[in-house]
Amino acid sequence: MKFKDFESDGGVIVLELSGKIMGGEETTMFHGKLHEYIQAGKRNFVIDLKNVEWMNSVGLGMLISA
Repeated sequence: MKFKDFESDGGVIVLELSGKIMGGEETTMFHGKLHEYIQAGKRNFVIDLKNVEWMNSVGLGMLISA
């Protein structure tokens, strides 16, 4: 899994995920980035999955816990 993040003009944080979501080190990085935004007071997120090839149950759990 790879991800890019940016803040839109309206203040919404967009996280663009791509590749295969299977958990692992990328999951830790994703959660870390998400918590950075939350600690900065950001509360509105969009998770863009259009470039995700597939995900397993661990990847789905990652999204649910986020």
